[in-house]
Amino acid sequence: MQQGVIGVISNVITQITGATELSGFKGLNGKFARNNLMHFNADIDGEIEFKRLDNGKSVTVSYDPSSIQGNPKQKELMMKLMQGVATPLEAIKFGKIWQERVENIFKRANEVITIK
Repeated sequence: MQQGVIGVISNVITQITGATELSGFKGLNGKFARNNLMHFNADIDGEIEFKRLDNGKSVTVSYDPSSIQGNPKQKELMMKLMQGVATPLEAIKFGKIWQERVENIFKRANEVITIK
């Protein structure tokens, strides 16, 4: 997994599962705690492993969208936005191009997500 997205992806996983690393819900009367359930740098065969607490069964999920090419203008427009030199029309164009790629990723999810 690329280091720059670990925080983003872990936040998404927290929103879906409620699991957190150190912060988070401490539970009620010793039950239902969601803190200390997320761990990083684990020796797993994929990017994310979901493990059941009751029986220890798990699934590993890998995500690799690199096979879905973006618009050739995407990088150029992103650089202009980051440098603060993009025109309002270029900013709109970048947004549309970005959303097109996201849509293509969703349409081809079976190609970019592997579950073991």
